[in-house]
Order: sequence, then structure tokens, then C-alpha cells
Amino acid sequence: MSETIKIKYDLNLKVFEYEGPYDLFDAILKRLSESDVLSLSSDDSQVGEGRGANAEKTKLVKDTKKTAPSRESENRTPRKSTSSRNKGRSGVNPKYNSELDLLKLPAFLNELVLKNNTEYVVAFVVFLAEELKLKEISSDDIYTCFCELKTKVKMPKSIDVPLKDAKNKHHVITYEAGFNKITLPAKGSNFFHHDIKKRTRESGDQ
Repeated sequence: MSETIKIKYDLNLKVFEYEGPYDLFDAILKRLSESDVLSLSSDDSQVGEGRGANAEKTKLVKDTKKTAPSRESENRTPRKSTSSRNKGRSGVNPKYNSELDLLKLPAFLNELVLKNNTEYVVAFVVFLAEELKLKEISSDDIYTCFCELKTKVKMPKSIDVPLKDAKNKHHVITYEAGFNKITLPAKGSNFFHHDIKKRTRESGDQ
């Protein structure tokens, strides 16, 4: 449907008024521009931009397009960005590593007094690196260790939480992008060998 416009044009006090569909006005304006009715000298031009009927016609077309929003733009619903839709999702989706031999893990942990998930992460890294001799440890391996102990240890809702806490809050592990190549820095190694291992069950329960 054509847009309706209203125009009042003063050509040396000769008033030209129009109100109706834009398409019809465009046709009328084209006919008038071909005659001498709208011929203007440079001194008599009343148009803010350009001179003569053709310049006024061009200006009116631009202004109409600028001020009249299309129906498509009015009815369009803004789409959420991909980042907004994914916001709140876990940063990692770990998988169970069935290739890990964790038969000795319960006995290894039974000698330790561990108080929170950060300490369990440190103990898992030590077991995987020193007992199983893994060269690279990933979040999948840590997740698998937690799964093996789910009857004794409360499973984290998201495996990246204890990993981030161990690295950013306590600085006892390091890892690369994607929670890969998890290792113990000097602080983490000292924490395990000089703090955790020295605890006794009696002192740990106090």
C-alpha cells in the first residue's frame, strides 16, 4: 500500500497543495516538471536544497524514504545473538575416559584427608601424573576420577568450577585453553606433599 503524504508548496504565492498517495503525487510532479508551471529562476527558488522542480522532487523522495519505516522493519522481531543464547552454559562438556585404570585410586585417596573439591583435584592430578604416568591430563580425566568416587564424594555440578577455583583462587594447578594439559606448579606440589600428606585423620577431623 502506497504511503500517504501531504505537501504545501509556495511558488511565489501560488500555492500548490496535495494530500494523497505518494505514487500519484510522483506521477503529477513528473508531468508538472515537464511543463513550465514549476520552472524557477535561480532568484525565485524557495527550496532548501537544490534548484527547480527536479531538485525538490529528489528531496521529497529522500525525505519520504527517510521518515517512513517499512512494514517489514516494523514487524521484525530482534534476534538474540548467539552469545546471548549460549550465556550461562557450562564452559566444558567432559567425557568419561574409560581408558584410565583407576583401580588403585580409592586406596591412594584413603591415605589422605581431603577437605574440598580443590584438594581432590590436586590429589587426582598427583595420582594421574605420578601413579599412572600420564603425560597430559585433561578435564575428562579429572571428571572420570570424580565419577569413580561418586558414592564417597559429592559430584560437582560442573567440572570447570573446581578447576577454575584450583587455578584462579588457590593457584595450585595450571592448565591451557579447554582445560587441557593440567599440571601442578610448585605451589600445588608443595601443597600436596607438605600440607595434605602430613595431615592425619585425627587432626583432619578436628
